[in-house]
Amino acid sequence: MREQIRVMREKGATLEQIGSELHITKQRVHQILTEMGMRLVPKKVLYREKVLEEYGKGKTPKEVASELKVGIHLVYSIIKEVSVKKQRIREIRQLRKEGLTANEIAEKVGCEYHIVRHALYNYKGD
Repeated sequence: MREQIRVMREKGATLEQIGSELHITKQRVHQILTEMGMRLVPKKVLYREKVLEEYGKGKTPKEVASELKVGIHLVYSIIKEVSVKKQRIREIRQLRKEGLTANEIAEKVGCEYHIVRHALYNYKGD
């Protein structure tokens, strides 16, 4: 059973999905994974790429949630997080175009210097 749990989790199954299939509680699944030394990843991290991929195909948040069998609030949370990040990157780049240095931008937007540098040099497009 432990191997089956490990494989299911690596394929992206939630604790609830694993427990349901194996007829055990999600708490027991959590205990077994912890005993096995597997790091548990929050749902938001586990589903981020899948949600963004499906949403990017033009599906509504409700359709994405239904297809991935996750709550609508998780889908909205992921979409909002990415939207805020993109907005901040656009703001940082605009301030750079206005002639501010990375240090000045960091002070103005209230973040650390390395975040500004990352936004300026590591993200492609808008």
